[in-house]
Amino acid sequence: MYSQKWKHKILIKVDHTKIKGKEALINFPAKVNITDIMLAKKAHPKGWDFLFTSADGITKLEHKIQHWDNKTGKLIAWVKIPLLSPFEDTMEMFGVVINFGEALKTMIPQIKINMTVLIESTF
Repeated sequence: MYSQKWKHKILIKVDHTKIKGKEALINFPAKVNITDIMLAKKAHPKGWDFLFTSADGITKLEHKIQHWDNKTGKLIAWVKIPLLSPFEDTMEMFGVVINFGEALKTMIPQIKINMTVLIESTF
């Protein structure tokens, strides 16, 4: 179980014009590449408090942190997104939220998957 009372959240918008083809992508591993000074200031220095959820803030999304720089706030992560539409931006129902700044900064995330296998099997 995890706390749903994260101190900070960033909503990630996936631009539908970047989705190729005419069919929705289901459970797609998307690369999230963001630099935000708020991440540098408020996230755990080792990135232990990152949790990716859908827009509801409850549904956990599987992820793998590829790169985290706590000085610049640069985060690169692969996030398994339930649905990416080529017709509308992914925000409301299946938007991606980066949650960070959890009160228990010593916690180590326990939901990790082998994204390499997932990515290689997708392409």
